[in-house]
Amino acid sequence: LEGEGYTVAPTERKGLDLTVSGRSYEEPEDRGVTATVTLKRRRDNTVGVRLKTASHHHWAVFWWSAKAHAEKWGAPLGDLLAERLQPWTNAPASTAATAVGPGRDRPDPTLTHYLLIGLSQQRDPGLRGLPRAVPDVDRLAHALASVGVPEERIRVLKDREAGRAEILAELQRAGHDASPDEAIFVYFAGHVVESQDRVFLAGYDARLDNVVGTMISPTGLDAALGAGVPQLVVIDAVSRTLLDDAVWDAFGGDDRALIVSIEPSKADDGGAGRVVAAIQSAWIGQTVRTARELWVAIRDAVPRAPRSVGDVEHVKVNGR
Repeated sequence: LEGEGYTVAPTERKGLDLTVSGRSYEEPEDRGVTATVTLKRRRDNTVGVRLKTASHHHWAVFWWSAKAHAEKWGAPLGDLLAERLQPWTNAPASTAATAVGPGRDRPDPTLTHYLLIGLSQQRDPGLRGLPRAVPDVDRLAHALASVGVPEERIRVLKDREAGRAEILAELQRAGHDASPDEAIFVYFAGHVVESQDRVFLAGYDARLDNVVGTMISPTGLDAALGAGVPQLVVIDAVSRTLLDDAVWDAFGGDDRALIVSIEPSKADDGGAGRVVAAIQSAWIGQTVRTARELWVAIRDAVPRAPRSVGDVEHVKVNGR
């Protein structure tokens, strides 16, 4: 498939590559860049789109339902993707760019419920300490308070307060209390663990010898938050074995805009991580009140943030 500003062609990986010729939205010089996208069908009937620009070594992933866009496969595929990529490049789109992120298919819900979870310590000695996790949660709580978010709208769970039962109870409470025009913001800083080809979030009482019974699965997260509740979920984690692809695949959802960061430097005792710095900047420096506004702010800010020395973090951002 070919069109003005883009080409789509098969690859040896049994996928498709979309090359968009244009200037990056961040590009300071008057020269062109190339954005390469790899598409992949998933078992749950969604399509993965991996974007990487030549001038900025970051990538973002957008998920959307293959069922909802089945008619887009074939000749219109290039047009659809050009529209999806419009915020990232100035490549021409066949029609006006379609919004991505929470609120794309409905009014943009206002962020009203905030759950901040940070685990610098955990009971199982096999899960190493993450000195930056709790300070990052404190930074976000302070940022919310500084812009006038009511205290009763912010729930913070740290270390011993953040056991599996406590986390699930707070997720359920937020899902129950949110009205249809409100959105939930969930931030998790801690360990993600893989067991039996499944991915889990580790609370304070997580045990490596009983992962399934003591950690939070994707289905557990879904059940606690409930269906139909708009969510912006940030998993800002460390893993011994997992890459962000696996976490991404596990925790995506129809009502969920998901940001995944596997950040090795979170195990260091340093300043705010890249994702946290982006969220702080959005809350304090901008008038960010809706789920989509925050999603866009993080999407735009994270690739520009400096990395820690030795940090090989990738940050994935998607929208539904």
